[in-house]
Amino acid sequence: MLDKQDQMLEIGRETKEEIVGLRKDTGRYLEDEFREIKKKLSSLEDALVRAGIQV
Repeated sequence: MLDKQDQMLEIGRETKEEIVGLRKDTGRYLEDEFREIKKKLSSLEDALVRAGIQV
């Protein structure tokens, strides 16, 4: 019985570690994507202003 509890605790720990790692990886990916989107949006705004279109 105790062995099963130990196994379940270990599985819980491993699952938590995987989730934490996934959140970090996903966060970095999203930060990079948002940074790229912001650059493109800024370029679009600049182009619109140069074309005489107010944003």
